This record gives sequence, structure tokens and C-alpha cells, in this order.
Amino acid sequence: MLDGTQEDLPESKWNLNLIQNNDIYIDIIKDKNYGKEEIIDKVIIDNFKIEDEPKKGEIKIYRPDSQNLSFTNKEEYKIENEIEYKGSEKSDLNNLEIANQGGLIILRFVNQDLGNYKTDEDEIIHDGTLLGKIGLTNEDVQFKVSFDISIELNSGKKYKASVNIEMPIGNLIGEGTTNTQINGNDIVFKRY
Repeated sequence: MLDGTQEDLPESKWNLNLIQNNDIYIDIIKDKNYGKEEIIDKVIIDNFKIEDEPKKGEIKIYRPDSQNLSFTNKEEYKIENEIEYKGSEKSDLNNLEIANQGGLIILRFVNQDLGNYKTDEDEIIHDGTLLGKIGLTNEDVQFKVSFDISIELNSGKKYKASVNIEMPIGNLIGEGTTNTQINGNDIVFKRY
């Protein structure tokens, strides 16, 4: 996804400061083959590392806006070191709670300060094709991140997995948007 903030300059109808959004959805699902009852106490996502920086831009990490569960990329929703979700009866992203049997967690990796796009066109499409219009390539905006996901259960058991992701995947500049799904079998949780 691509976004931009409108700059108030009279020389063009559109003067956008381009940013590139990379949303990650983490769906924690109870293992149906596990016969015992376990309850999630908390889920911690931490140890964020930018393994390979993009050639252009700067990476920031955000959680959804607590008011409407969309992303606003505001300082108050920026994740610095970790984010912790408490186990609860039901998921409530607003209050950083995840259902005690599993649920969805959403993160956004933003590549900001990519450049300005000025035009007098009546309409523009806010997607990755705008990056090509300011001379950027897919290689300019690609980056790799890693982070850990820890699941702590009420029984005292703790599990951790490391996740490595390259973003964006595919031809963002040519197609406008891209997406991929990481197979759960590729992420291995180990007890610690």
C-alpha cells in the first residue's frame, strides 16, 4: 500500500510526500491436534531489527490507531522496542488484548521519506506505481526485517519464534500493490 500526505503548496494540484506501507497480519490459531486446554496469558512481539535497510527511505513500525483500528502512522502508535497483548475473553486491539485461545495481531512497517510527487492530474491512484513516477525502483524500497513472537500461557509454558520477512514482495512499482502469505509451517515455535 502507498500513501502520501498533501503538502500545501500552490504550484501543483497534488504535492504528496510519499510513504510506503507494509501491513503484517499475525493470526494466532490454537493447534487443533493439541488435546489439552491452554490459555494465552500474553503475546509479546519484540526484538525488531532492520536486517537490510532500503536504499531509499526510513523504516518505522506502528500498531493500529486505538480509536478506529486503522493505521494513522502517528507517533503515539509507534512501536519502539516491543508490543504486548494480554490474553482476554475476546480480542480487543484497541486495548491490546488477544483472545485467550488465539486471535489477530496487526503491525505496519512504514518506509517514509521516499520523495515528493507533484502533479496537476485530476485523479491519482495511491499505490506503488507512484514510486515509479518519482524514479524509484523495487530494489530502492525493498528491505528485510526480523522480530520475535513469544506466547506465554497461564500454565507457565512459554514459546518463541523468530520471523524474517522481506518487504515488499513482488513488483510493487509495476503492479501497484503486492501481498504474500507466509506458511505457518515456516515459523517454528520453540519452548523456552
